[in-house]
Amino acid sequence: MSPALVRALGYALLHSVWQGGVLALLLAGVLPLLRRQRAEVRYAASAGALASLVLVVSLTFGFYYQSSPVPVVAGVEVASPALTTVAAPASLAAALTEPVATASAMAPGTPLTLLRANAHRLEAYLPLVVIAWLVGLVLMSGRLAGGLLYASRLRRAGTQALGAEWQQRLATLASRAGVRRPVALLESARVAGPVVLGHLRPVILLPLGAVAGLSPALLEALLAHELAHIVRRDYLLNLGLAVAEVLFFYHPAVWFMATCLRAERENCCDDQAAALCGGDDLRVARALAALAELEAFPTAAPRLALAAAGAAGRGGLLARVRRLALGRPQAPSMSERLLAGSLTLLGLLGLSTGVVLAARPTQTVPGQTAPADTARRRVAVAPPLPPVPPAPPTPDAPSLSKFSRKCAQKW
Repeated sequence: MSPALVRALGYALLHSVWQGGVLALLLAGVLPLLRRQRAEVRYAASAGALASLVLVVSLTFGFYYQSSPVPVVAGVEVASPALTTVAAPASLAAALTEPVATASAMAPGTPLTLLRANAHRLEAYLPLVVIAWLVGLVLMSGRLAGGLLYASRLRRAGTQALGAEWQQRLATLASRAGVRRPVALLESARVAGPVVLGHLRPVILLPLGAVAGLSPALLEALLAHELAHIVRRDYLLNLGLAVAEVLFFYHPAVWFMATCLRAERENCCDDQAAALCGGDDLRVARALAALAELEAFPTAAPRLALAAAGAAGRGGLLARVRRLALGRPQAPSMSERLLAGSLTLLGLLGLSTGVVLAARPTQTVPGQTAPADTARRRVAVAPPLPPVPPAPPTPDAPSLSKFSRKCAQKW
């Protein structure tokens, strides 16, 4: 990596810590205000927070990369004599340091000021930060690749097709849901609950014994939930979420946002499944409760798979049953929408202001003197050149005439 790339990446990683913290706190404050809203609104708030973090970190990286110092001469080695240092006069030191920002000119006590005051010390550790991030990135990328391979094997190994009756029921539900692509329905011995895999050629996997252990009405409700994932293109969105978790594996704020995103995604699919079942929320709630009783062991589906039980385990499943049984909230009012939008805009404004202040060069305060340690600057001065050796003496005129007479006598 070039020094400019390491510097920009290191600063982007460091700034992402407080940027993600601000966005996570903003999301944690907004979600309780949206508890009466539909699941789509809460899902949009969670997705917006995560997308804002990715955008702000990308802008921070681009700013530091564009503002990286560029050497004047690159790839040329010039031999020069040894340099000595002499103390420059105070007037020359003041002239040299006049456009340079000093630590005393900054407002003390703020994190951004402390970061900028120790920037020269911090930049020495940026390569270590980047190396540590790259090591974690490689490990998490390997985990993601393993999940993709496992999901690919899951749809082929240990599966069998269901009967024509359930294939026809699934086709009817898919037509009502607006799914235009063919959806395969298979039984698998490796999953403990209904799971959907793939986007272009989606496959719904049912656990062995689900057809015999659940009534047709409850099983149709679970299939409607999986079809809702296909309609929403959640497989692609879940893949993007997994990539974001790989990039920000070190950040607890991203873990929090991803948890909120997955929980609201399942709530959205529950609502769409209830709509496919004629608006019967209790039917979907009973199907989820029966699924919890059917799962004797934790699900073996990878994180990239979209299971009806969700990613939060039994606790999240029971919360979804309670939400459906007690009734879903009504549509949000205009005042609550304005409040949530205002808080989101304020959070984004705070992030933008922080990025600008962190990268803005400081200026000296008029009438303020530089610190004592900068009054005597060390200026590199070349050593004096050695004296020029005297020229050799030229022969005088008489000696030349004698030499010419001897030459004339010979000839």
